[in-house]
Amino acid sequence: MPAWGSCCQIDSASQGEPELDMLPALLGECDTVPAMGLDESQPLSAQAAMMAASSIDSMTSEVQAGMGRARERSGALETAEIHRVFIKSLGPLVRDCSDQELETKPLFLKTSAPLPSPIRAYLYTLTYSVAERKQGAYRSQVILPGAVRASGDRAHLDASLGAFLVLGGYEPELDVFCFWDASLQDRAGFPYSKGIQVDDRTIYAAAVNGRSEQVRDQRPGGGRVVRETIIAVRRDLLVQGIRRRWQVTCDRLLGEDQ
Repeated sequence: MPAWGSCCQIDSASQGEPELDMLPALLGECDTVPAMGLDESQPLSAQAAMMAASSIDSMTSEVQAGMGRARERSGALETAEIHRVFIKSLGPLVRDCSDQELETKPLFLKTSAPLPSPIRAYLYTLTYSVAERKQGAYRSQVILPGAVRASGDRAHLDASLGAFLVLGGYEPELDVFCFWDASLQDRAGFPYSKGIQVDDRTIYAAAVNGRSEQVRDQRPGGGRVVRETIIAVRRDLLVQGIRRRWQVTCDRLLGEDQ
């Protein structure tokens, strides 16, 4: 399996508003370009760099066009639509899933190696709005099944049956999935409706480069600061993205136990 370490990583502590013309420079920080058919285990040679530069120019134009369409989107995909895309992208690693299960959130899947199994996925649409509290961010609006608006209660993700929890968003125009640290986000529970965000540069980098990561500080429930890693992948790299999400989550949990 290709090494994951070649993906772009974005630290949320960096300053400045992201601009569209920053995309080539952002990708230039990566020492390999896995989405372009190069050997991602090797540093870019001069010849590979020329190939990458040419490909990035072309792909950046496509991504910018997609960004324009994506920013105009306001409606969310139906639950079954996102689930179909997710399952199709996992291919034969999904053992079985009925039409009824497609309509149900969360999506419960029994999967085969190299994925963890079972998986319980809470999947939402990623949207972009100029009215966001934080400019330059995509968001997913998390409303858990059975949540009641006026109750004031906080709900939690269902981790029964030893399922690996996946909390993700999907941007259909750019064909990118984003995965937050589910157990970290769930630590203080979810109100009726909670918006969770990801830097737009993380999504754009994944659209062009195949995958990207964002690291940021979180203070769940007002407790101590914890570093959260957000994983973003193009749909064709979804299996690798979920494996990486699993690895990073396990590493965080093991680190907290020490």
